[in-house]
Amino acid sequence: MVASHPDDELLSGGALLVSAQKIGYEIHLIWATTGQASRSARHEQRWSEAVEVAKALGAHPLNLGLEDGLLSAGPLIQALEKELKQIRPNVVVCPFGIGAEQHQDHRALHEALVNISKRWPFHDCCWMLAQPPVYLDAGFAPSLFLTFGEKTSSVIEDLVRCYDSENEKGFASPDRIRTRVEARARVWAFNGETGSLFAEPFVLLKGVAPSDLFRQLEILQGSIEFAGSNMSALGRTAAHLGALRNYHWEFEEENSDKVSDRVFQFSFPFGDEFIIVLYSVDPAMRYIVLDASIGSATRPSPDRIQIAEKRRLDWLTSLHISSSAEST
Repeated sequence: MVASHPDDELLSGGALLVSAQKIGYEIHLIWATTGQASRSARHEQRWSEAVEVAKALGAHPLNLGLEDGLLSAGPLIQALEKELKQIRPNVVVCPFGIGAEQHQDHRALHEALVNISKRWPFHDCCWMLAQPPVYLDAGFAPSLFLTFGEKTSSVIEDLVRCYDSENEKGFASPDRIRTRVEARARVWAFNGETGSLFAEPFVLLKGVAPSDLFRQLEILQGSIEFAGSNMSALGRTAAHLGALRNYHWEFEEENSDKVSDRVFQFSFPFGDEFIIVLYSVDPAMRYIVLDASIGSATRPSPDRIQIAEKRRLDWLTSLHISSSAEST
């Protein structure tokens, strides 16, 4: 993760960092400045706070030593590319920032990262732009959503509080941290039609999004039935199921119920009815939709569970995997 100032990394990509730590990624946090030009009277604390955040994430902290408020793309490209060539990352992320309302340092970093990514071999790395850390940007049109739950949200809030020197600023005050973290995540979860409680948005700039963070969901042919639903509901549900392709690993832990040994239920309200998705996880850790329906009940019928179980076994057979091997 690359950021202009300490705390940008959490406000833009906190869920990504927390999730990457849980999975076991080696994380490098690179800041262009120490935030020394902050309006805070305690700005000299900001770098030590950034080191504290890096320690909590098990990350390697690095500061490029450039001047806060005076970043330009040229020096940034030179300094950042040198460090990235040494690290050889699989994923590089920085905050999005092209609009006039964005901090000039954020615009410079955005320009520098895009420049470097264009000259980087395609298959060597995934390049993504995270949401702007403070102000909305009309040009930000995310193509990926990392979904997460309340546990991750709480961890992000605790990490943001490490930046105590920023608390005197209105938008970073302790009583607004929860609102700032959760409100944006709820809005993105809704706008992205993710079906989750919270979501963090990204623009995929170059490469392939990491499957262990943005796990792919496969919808089995013939698994979607919408008895008694009108065409409008059908179209909206198809959109929801399309958005399910960016599910995160926390999906199963926080948002689902187990309905049989290997089948899980995920449901969410749709008007006066409910969309119920029955899914499983194959040995390659892909989420597989087995059955989806709309109805007034919040739980699937035994018949639908049996259908889902049969589809799961048929799926394993098509992969030449036995049910006994599944548990090893």
